Amino acid sequence: MLGDHLQLPPVCEIKDDKLRGFIEKGEKRKYSFMWAQSALHAESYLFKEIEDLQKAYMELSDPEFRITKKANLTISHRFGNNFAAILDECIYGNGITGVAEHPLKIECVDAVCDSKKSRENRAEVDAIGEYLVENQLSPEEFVILTPYKEQVDLLNKTYPERRDNILAVHKSQGREWNTVILSVADPGSSDKTAPLRFTSTVDESSVGRKVMNTAVSRAKRNLVVVCDKEFWSEKDGELIGKLASYTQ
Repeated sequence: MLGDHLQLPPVCEIKDDKLRGFIEKGEKRKYSFMWAQSALHAESYLFKEIEDLQKAYMELSDPEFRITKKANLTISHRFGNNFAAILDECIYGNGITGVAEHPLKIECVDAVCDSKKSRENRAEVDAIGEYLVENQLSPEEFVILTPYKEQVDLLNKTYPERRDNILAVHKSQGREWNTVILSVADPGSSDKTAPLRFTSTVDESSVGRKVMNTAVSRAKRNLVVVCDKEFWSEKDGELIGKLASYTQ
């Protein structure tokens, strides 16, 4: 079984805090957490009691292996070493290197939002429109990704002719494009204290590490990060910050 445990998590419509609440309250749905567990925990179900599995889920414990053999794949033929070095620092931490023939081109488009809706970012939407005017891309070459449904809706309303090129990050898994335009959407308003639910790669309570890793790794040649550059560049260890401040 080959897989990347730091890409998007299992598809479970119930949020983590709800699943934890079921366990804490001893509700009938207390076993729902199994739908949100990575396949790396599969062997544990053969030798552990359900209470131990629940505890491991609550404590974010690493999977235990008795028969399963785990190996790290540390050479990527998909990425150039410039991008692999950023992923190693912010995501994997296992010494991954890239041996692709061409390095990934990384650009940052600065867009500072001043709206009041925390998951919509009009400044990024407008900046993406300007970028597409300046860079004539054929529809099959690019995608616009964003982690939040509200931003997907705003992009679709603004550019209805581009609907086929606008996706939530969750719908992009398993696909690649020459150019990925990532609308980070955080901070989506002038309130910069809102939780970075899908974008932080350092906050343990956020799923951003897997969501952002999935988003940026869809790019084959060009990655365009549209975000509040100053906000992200000042955040230590954040993947978006590293990409925002990257210079070729």
